[in-house]
Formats: sequence, structure tokens, C-alpha cells
Amino acid sequence: MSAITNSNLRSVQGVVMQAVFRQMYCPNGELFRDGHHTVKACVCQETNAFVAVAIGRVPEGYNPEAGPSDAFNHPLLTDYVSELAYPDADLLFTVSSNPMGLNVYDFVHNHCKNNMAAIRKNVQTVMKKMLSLLKDLEAAGLSLRPMQDKGIILTVKKGEITDIKIHRSLICPFSQENAKESLKSTAAMFNASYWFATRKTLPLQEEYEFFRGCQPDSEMTLDELMELDYINTETDTWVVPEPDFDTMSVHTAYDPDDDKILASDTDDDDDYEFNTVPMF
Repeated sequence: MSAITNSNLRSVQGVVMQAVFRQMYCPNGELFRDGHHTVKACVCQETNAFVAVAIGRVPEGYNPEAGPSDAFNHPLLTDYVSELAYPDADLLFTVSSNPMGLNVYDFVHNHCKNNMAAIRKNVQTVMKKMLSLLKDLEAAGLSLRPMQDKGIILTVKKGEITDIKIHRSLICPFSQENAKESLKSTAAMFNASYWFATRKTLPLQEEYEFFRGCQPDSEMTLDELMELDYINTETDTWVVPEPDFDTMSVHTAYDPDDDKILASDTDDDDDYEFNTVPMF
């Protein structure tokens, strides 16, 4: 069989997409795009299970014999289900669980709007959990890409976050910068102050030290972040300054449209073109 040329690759991809999404998985909307994958919420037509299908390119050195036992598993990641590889079309479909829960935008607006103390407490909860995940990923030579709003699923009880699940399509090769960027971008979805991490936007010493350490120009490691007071003390013990207003309150809570701004700062794959692939 002759090799697929660039001129007809997109046509072949369209045929494959039709087969996958009309015969195997019923799409129910797009969850997010991260510059490497398009992730769709779907229902498996065979099992009726709710799943997430991440559409990406077939990576170099892909092993078609790999199975669930070869996937990195963690309680804070969505569960691996299966993979469908179509090398001739340069398409890889990675299927994972898609549990119920809230996204950050809905959580902030339903439980924390205009309540900076609640935002601080819940952001700290998420940062603690993400750091434990990132350390385990680091041991396997892996990390996370910058967070997307629907890339993290929140379990909420009595208005507080008790657990999280992160879509496994956000896993990437390890680097300190990737790891810290994932922390910063997640916190910034709760409040934009965390993104900038200046003395003006984060007047509390505990928050400033931690999120300053997440900045690209900081040499602080994940181990060092875990040793900071931000992780090891309770938020109600932090001393809140008394300016004319709480500086965090002048920054609006995350809105999904903010992704357009944040993506321009974090997308390092300018020639990514999956947004041109037909979606069915």
C-alpha cells in the first residue's frame, strides 16, 4: 500500500473520525483543547459508559502492544480505558473515564463568588493534591501540561473541594517548568491573582512565596514547594493585611474566555493544526 501523502491525509483523517465517532463513541460535546489533543465527552456505544476521548497524533515510538498495565495510573487521574491507533492517518484516540463533578468555573460561581477566604482555602486544597500527583509523575519521568477548565474535575461536599480528578490526556514528559506551570494555571482559574504572583496581587506571604516559586524564572523545585508554609499550615492562620480592600477582590474569577489569553502565554506548539481536523 502506498504511503499517505500530505495532500490527502486530512481526508483520510476525516474518514477515520467518522468511523470512530459514529460506530464506537457518541460525542456529547468538546471538553477542551490543550494544543496537543482535542478531548471530547462521549458515551461508549458498547457499554453506555461516560468516557473522554482524546484525539492526538501517533507519537514517535508508539507501542501498539501497550495496554492498561503499561499506563501510568494514579487516584487523582482519570482511569485509562483503551487506545485506538491509526498510524496511516496519524491519529491516536485515547479513551479514559469521565467522572461526574464540577469544573472550576461552576465551583467558583456557585460556592466562592466574592468570598476570598473560601477561594484561598479551596485553592490550597487543590495545590496540595496536585503536588502529590506531580511528585509521583516526576518519579515516572512525567508531568502535566497547563490546566484547562474542564481538564480538572472537582468533588465538592458542603461547598468545599474534597477531591479532584485530572484528565490523563494532560500528562506530558517531565520538566520542572511544566509541573509548576500546571500548578499556576490551575490556581489562576480560581482567581487571576495567582497567575501574576506579585506582592500587590498576593499580599499574603504564604501565597506569594508559593506562587512566586511557580513562576518560570524561579529555580524552586517541587520538593522545595512542598516544604513551604503555604502547603504546611492552615489558611485560617495566615495573617491577612488590612488595606482599603482585599487586593484579590479586584481580580475577577476565572471565566472560560480567559483561556484565549492564557493560551497565548502557554502554548508552545504554534504549528499544531488539529483544530483543522473535522470533528464528528
